[in-house]
Amino acid sequence: MTRYPVINEADRFEFLPREEKISSVLCWRKRVDSFAPQIGRNTDVEISREEDKNYVSYSSALQIIAQSLEWIDACAPVIRSFIQRVTSQIIVQRDHTRTEYYGLSSYNNPGSIRIVNSELLGQSFCVVASAVIHESIHQYLFLLEQAYGYFLSPNLFYSEKKVQSPWTGSVIYCNNICHAAAVWYGLFHYWGTVNECLYGDERSIAETQRIKIQSGFSGEHYQTLLSMFSAHDERFAVTLLTHLHHQMIRGDLVQ
Repeated sequence: MTRYPVINEADRFEFLPREEKISSVLCWRKRVDSFAPQIGRNTDVEISREEDKNYVSYSSALQIIAQSLEWIDACAPVIRSFIQRVTSQIIVQRDHTRTEYYGLSSYNNPGSIRIVNSELLGQSFCVVASAVIHESIHQYLFLLEQAYGYFLSPNLFYSEKKVQSPWTGSVIYCNNICHAAAVWYGLFHYWGTVNECLYGDERSIAETQRIKIQSGFSGEHYQTLLSMFSAHDERFAVTLLTHLHHQMIRGDLVQ
């Protein structure tokens, strides 16, 4: 009788193609550490602030982020586990030159994310949580790139070429598109995962976000990006964008 080796979840993850390493984690069905123990660090997340004498509201900003993490833990422990796995530090920062919220992650500073002008996000835990998740997904993608290589070839990765984001309409560097597609895919599933914890206006926010994200994946700009990457023979970018598009359609049919 032939005996076949037992393949555990970690081995299955290792053999998955990169696009499935992204989609299988960011649909939030399983804890990432249950099948990808080599990804990340699994430490407590430190929330701190950048020194700024003019940032008088930093304590409330720290509090709302801490409360939002507690809210995720209650509503979607799989997502909270993911954040803890890939993010070790959340730095709250105030940018007095800008009048909008934005987040920052760096390939060269793994595990650390910056939430800038977070008070402009309001007091809703689900919205603040989405900002933390957004940057944490970037951290996960950085870990994948460190382990398996960049998503684009050097020619395009280091180029100054810019394209329009299908999800926000903003003009961004084309080397950010693979990250953006994965982030928005993860956020689409985040809003669906926490829907049962939302009430009133928050449910409207979730529905609006899911419609916007879905429109980005199914719109003209997305197909234009696929054509552009195909013309540059960026095989993984084409594979990833095609895979996420198909997953969105498939998810649409089963939801």
